[in-house]
Amino acid sequence: MVISRDDSAFRWRMAMRFAATRLVGGARFALIVCLVAAMAAVPAEAKKKRKRSHYSPPQAAMVVDFYSGKILYAQNIDAKRYPASVTKVMTLYLLFEQMRDGHMTRNTKLKVSAKAAARPPSKLGLKPGSTISVSDAMYALVTKSANDVAAVVAENIAGSEAAFARMMTQKARAIGMSKTTFRNASGLPNSAQVTTARDLITLGRRVLKDFPDEAKIFRTRYFEYKGRKYRNHNRLLFSYAGMDGLKTGFTRASGFNLLASCHRDDKHLLAVVLGGRSSRRRNARMRTLLNGSWRKAVAFNDWKQRGGSKPLAVAGILQAEHMPERNPAFHPSASEETLRLAIVKANKGRAVGSGEKPLPKLALAGAASATASKPESEPDEAEVVVEPEPEPEPEQGDTDADVIPSDEAVLGPYHIQVGSYLNSGAAKSRLAAVAQKASRYLDGHDEMTVSGNVRGKSYYRARFGKFSRSDASKTCARLKRLSIECLVVRVE
Repeated sequence: MVISRDDSAFRWRMAMRFAATRLVGGARFALIVCLVAAMAAVPAEAKKKRKRSHYSPPQAAMVVDFYSGKILYAQNIDAKRYPASVTKVMTLYLLFEQMRDGHMTRNTKLKVSAKAAARPPSKLGLKPGSTISVSDAMYALVTKSANDVAAVVAENIAGSEAAFARMMTQKARAIGMSKTTFRNASGLPNSAQVTTARDLITLGRRVLKDFPDEAKIFRTRYFEYKGRKYRNHNRLLFSYAGMDGLKTGFTRASGFNLLASCHRDDKHLLAVVLGGRSSRRRNARMRTLLNGSWRKAVAFNDWKQRGGSKPLAVAGILQAEHMPERNPAFHPSASEETLRLAIVKANKGRAVGSGEKPLPKLALAGAASATASKPESEPDEAEVVVEPEPEPEPEQGDTDADVIPSDEAVLGPYHIQVGSYLNSGAAKSRLAAVAQKASRYLDGHDEMTVSGNVRGKSYYRARFGKFSRSDASKTCARLKRLSIECLVVRVE
């Protein structure tokens, strides 16, 4: 008799219950002994078969303090592993070099060959003979992890993907990635394309150090191309505070990989997780490693006082001394100020204890609601539930799961203002800081600076756009819980 592992335990329990109720004395004891012996033998065989087919790619992990370079966690950091689509970080590094050296600009058109267009998914679906701009190619590599785009970049820089892979390997050696070899620009399966956790950390440090402005792109959550909107495969960009890149990857041989850069409280961590059994397990592992490393990391100001060098301008995240004041003054437009005064006057005319509720303090243009003063309860970072992800990730199979339709009509004409400044640079800095601190609430909403004139002076208002009336009120209330001053305004 052969019993599968799925139903064997249930059947054996039923048999033992029958024996216990129908037999007595020695007969019952003898039968139970036989059943236990048989149960131990058959499921063991089933367990052995299952173990052989269980998916368990080789793992490695590493966490480094970006400022001091100190290793905060290490597991198999010099063991050779497959990089998968994390490879595209090096592809982008070489593309950034082309732009820096004046050989290309963001507007340069890259030609698409039939060979590049034929690369397997994940892909953007480029047509042979067409072109794609360098700018679109960069965003497609970061978000969609498009293999056809990686091949296009390689061919336009080096003439062929094989030649480009040799350039990648040479650059790897030059920047200290001593155990890395590249055979293609995308990370598609190739047994000779190998790296290590230590080498990938090295790559992450160099791309952020050498190209701080271009590296801002790794924080991109969405990318629109020809009417379709693609979501970044790195789900931690949406759920883990301070996450600003860098790249995910997956092949059957590599498992689920993630090279990450993260900022919190003037600290900066670089981390890599290789060989995750699923994207959810990989993300959970990354969360655990980062959470356990913050207390061991050195804040930049402390590092500087100890004689450390100037920090790297990483991914557009400015250091505290370059940030505008935390609670900036708000300078409403003329129409906003008129309404504000009307609300103040109306509230003063309401007697205390009259039973009437005062008008909301930030109800400019009727946009706010009572929720502005009574924010709903929000979970702590550790309690945030990451939405389920498909397995394998879209990097291996091209589906419509990562295409998000735009619907501005539903979002509505409301903005959330988080500051007002005398120059646009300060406003943009404020937007970057708020976007980093409250990414889970502001994801998908445009960052903008709206200029205006107050008492003869020009001000630049830092705003997040494309909210509905109710969503703007709720989001502003949540931002206040994070000590971020804000107000809701209707688009003028």
